[in-house]
Amino acid sequence: MRQGRTAEAIGLCLAAEKTDSSTRPALNLAMLLTIGQAGEEHGKQVEPVFESAVERHPRDAELRFALANLRVVQGRGPDAVRLYQEVLERQPNHVAALQVFDGNPLFFALAR
Repeated sequence: MRQGRTAEAIGLCLAAEKTDSSTRPALNLAMLLTIGQAGEEHGKQVEPVFESAVERHPRDAELRFALANLRVVQGRGPDAVRLYQEVLERQPNHVAALQVFDGNPLFFALAR
C-alpha cells in the first residue's frame, strides 16, 4: 500500500475470496480500505464480499468490528454504530468495541 499497490492488493483479496470461505478475505479487504489509499470505486467493488462474509459468518464479531472501522473511514457513522453494537451483542467483552462506547467523543460524532 505504501508503494501505491492498493488496487493490486484488493485484486488479490477478491481472488482469494473465490476459494476461501473464511472471513480472511473480507477482513483483509476491510483493513486495506481502512488504512489504504483506496478510492470510492474500490468500496463499491468489494461491498458484495462484505455482504457475503456477514451472511456466511453471522456470529463473527471481528468481521463486524473491521467493517465498523471501515464505515467510520467511509463517513457512514450510523452504519458503524450499528456494527459496533452488533459486535458487543456477539462478544460483550470486546475491549476495542467497548472503548468506542465508553465516553469516546467518536461515538457521539458517529451517532449523528
